[in-house]
Amino acid sequence: MRFVPDVLSAPKTGRRTWLLVHPKGLVARREGDSLVFPTDEEAAKLGVDVVAAHRLGLLDDTDAMAAPVDGWIDPPFELFGLRMLAGFLEPALFADIGESLEETLVREVKEEDARA
Repeated sequence: MRFVPDVLSAPKTGRRTWLLVHPKGLVARREGDSLVFPTDEEAAKLGVDVVAAHRLGLLDDTDAMAAPVDGWIDPPFELFGLRMLAGFLEPALFADIGESLEETLVREVKEEDARA
């Protein structure tokens, strides 16, 4: 997996890879020794709000899109915490995903506090 961070939000390719941030980790599936992230179709099935997504850069030959997702995640996808991700991802992508996971967890804690 080759990740190139990019601050421009405009898509550069016709294809997207979804980095879906769940309160318990990142959504992906294992394929041998690598992770595979959801496609547009798979992200739609998981109920992703594309309006809430933001572009992180290029992942291989696709636009890497990050978005929050909640609820139950069905196989073949599973949730990967930061420790698990560290073994799979290159440092630049790991850093961006780590920030997204942290933002999601902080937002969830604030929402829980507001309900209490």
